[in-house]
Parts: sequence; structure tokens; C-alpha cells
Amino acid sequence: MRTLRPSIVALTIVIALVAAACSSAPEVDTSVDPKTLAEEMIAGDLATTVGLGPLVGVCSDPGPLAVGTSFGCTATTDPGQVIQILGVVNPEGRIELTTTNLVSSAALPSFEREAAAALNNSVGSNFTAESVDCGNAALVLRPDFVMACALKMPASGEVFDLTLTITDLDARRFSLVVGDQPRP
Repeated sequence: MRTLRPSIVALTIVIALVAAACSSAPEVDTSVDPKTLAEEMIAGDLATTVGLGPLVGVCSDPGPLAVGTSFGCTATTDPGQVIQILGVVNPEGRIELTTTNLVSSAALPSFEREAAAALNNSVGSNFTAESVDCGNAALVLRPDFVMACALKMPASGEVFDLTLTITDLDARRFSLVVGDQPRP
């Protein structure tokens, strides 16, 4: 069984590796190559869901599988962006692959709302979520976890660079910096 659980920020893929077991504890099916299966899921379901074009998945060999086993994977986009993925065997004996540096397209509006609210709190402005534009496609964060957005001034219409440095991806915590000069 393969399932995809999109969260508000990252994406998690669950791959069944459970063999039929008589006991209450799940047994991991050792006849399945989890590395190959994970790479196929990255190229298939994850690529389709993320919407960034084809993905090439590469996973480390997790070795003997048991509950709690973890391993790393990457998914490279056509322009060369690298999505980091953590694989873990969950208590049900399934592999969960979770992106760790990807902001899903569904999460972007919440970042925009929270950035506008943070600006309003710090400078007493009247920014709305529409004042902040972080795009509409999933974003692969740079290694420094920076997300580039734009801030449109409500009164003048001028657009400034807005940089969000993500400090906690799941909780949508970030620091922000507004550029000094409007964009040309």
C-alpha cells in the first residue's frame, strides 16, 4: 500500500513493507528492496504531488529494516534543486518518506498570512496576505532555509524583496527582512 499525506508544509509518503504476521508486532517484509521502492515513490507519487517536474530519487541503503530505522534520500529536480527527504520505518512497519526542505504549494498562503501579520505587529502597518507573494508553486528551500518573497506596499504599489529565513518549517516560524529599496 502506498499513501501520500500532504501536510500543510512538507509531504509524507508512506510505503507498506509489512509482511503477514501472526504476532501483534509488525514484521517488515525483507524481500522488498526499500531503497528501490523509496526511489520509485519519489520519482512517481512525490513528483506528481510536488508539481516541480520530474524528480530523480536517490536513497542511502537503510540496511536491516526494523521499526525506527531511518535513512536519507534526495530528490533532484530538472533545474538541479535538491529536496532532502528523511525515511523512517514507522511502528506499523511502513516506510515514511518526509520532505525536510520543501514548502508545499498548499503551505504558501499560510506563510504569506503570517509574514503580513508579523510585519503589521512590528511596524504597525496594514498589510494583508495579498501584500506578500511567495509564489504559487512548491518551493525547495536553499541550504540556509531562506525563502524569497515579494512585499507590495498597499499605498504606493512599490514592490520590495522580502526574505523569510525559516527557523522551524513545521511550525512555520521564520525571521524576515524587507529590502531597503523597491524593485526596479
